[in-house]
Parts: sequence; C-alpha cells; structure tokens
Amino acid sequence: MKQICALSRIFFLEALSNKFVLIFNLILPVGIFLANNTQGLPRNLNEALLIEQLSLYWGYIILVTIFNSIILNVVAQKERGIYLEYTLISRSKYQVFIALVLVQLGTIFTELLLFNSIALFIFPTLRYLKLLEITFLGTFLAVPVIGILSLLLLLKTNERTFSVIEIILIFTLFLLDDVKGRSEFISLLNPLNYLRQILILHGSWSDFLLVTFIYLITGWMSLVKFDVRPQYK
Repeated sequence: MKQICALSRIFFLEALSNKFVLIFNLILPVGIFLANNTQGLPRNLNEALLIEQLSLYWGYIILVTIFNSIILNVVAQKERGIYLEYTLISRSKYQVFIALVLVQLGTIFTELLLFNSIALFIFPTLRYLKLLEITFLGTFLAVPVIGILSLLLLLKTNERTFSVIEIILIFTLFLLDDVKGRSEFISLLNPLNYLRQILILHGSWSDFLLVTFIYLITGWMSLVKFDVRPQYK
C-alpha cells in the first residue's frame, strides 16, 4: 500500500505537468460542445434528450483520457525502461498500474465534473444531482473500460506507432457507434457504446453486467501477460 501511495504521488505530479493531455482530453470536447450548443438551441430541452446528447461527450472524455493518460503512458514508460524501474522498486507491476489508474480516475472525475458544470450553466433544465450521479458513474465505468483497452498493452510496438493506432481506434469506435441494426449485446462490446448506454440507463442490466465482467477479466488477463521489459532502445 505504501508503494501505491508513493507511486500515485509521482504520477499525480506528472499529470499536473502535462498540459497538452488536459487540452486534448477536456478543452477540445468543451470547445466542440460550446460551438454546437450556444447558438440556436432551446435552453429548455427535455433532460432525457440532453443527457443522451451529452453521453457522446462523456464517452469521449473517458475514452481519450484512458488512451492518452493510461494506455499510451504505460507504453511510453515501458519503451523508456521507466515502468521496469518502478516495478523493480515496488516489486510488482500490478502496483505500478494500480497507482496510475487511481490517479487517472481522479482526472476523469475532475474532467467530467468540470464539463458537467459547463453543461449545467448552459442548460438550466439539467439537474445538478443527476449530473453529479453521472460523474460518479462515469468514473466507476472507466475501470472496466481500462480493462478491455489493456489488451493494447500486449501489442509489441513503439510509442509513435501506438499513437497512430490509438487515433485510428478512437475514430473507429465513434464510427461504429452510429451503426444501426446490431444486437444490444454486440453493440456493448464497443467501449464507447458501453459507456453511453449505461450512462443514459438504456438497455438490459444483465447485458451490462455480463459485458462488464468480460471487460474486467480481459483486463486482468492482459495485465498478467503484460511484459514490462522494454522492447525498443
């Protein structure tokens, strides 16, 4: 536990120093949201419709933060040998990963809270407690999504190549989110759709629980097989 706390402090200071990631994770969706919703849109829209619209932005914030601040971060640390150093110090690759995840869950919570505060200011029909509930739920749902995306850690590639893969994958997930005619269970295998459907409470809870279990088991197996030794010099 002491090692996790110490590593969390290191990752927290690192997160504070990375301004570009903050811009990409939060300021970009906020900018798009403001551009799309500050002109010509009634302020008294039905809350359910607003939440469905906002779910796309919540999904983006959660996914991109996981990709940039956890998965890509781990790939970069591994390539530079930093992850191996942390593992040798803490004597566990799992503790290093848990510490990073804890810090970034705090980041996701903060980003969602700030975004929802802006949404509340623009649309007074939204309820503060409802948005706060979604902020906590979105942070919780990030954990299984981290699990399924941890599969990417098994790719034997360098940081630059992985960045390209990340962009392609994010674009693909958003593209597939609009595909109609699929079964509800199959659509939940898309992490973006998984986040959106649960956040707006649309769908079967049995499917939600099953997919969550699949995500978590996949994450655990990926982390077990994850090799911390750098592949590139």
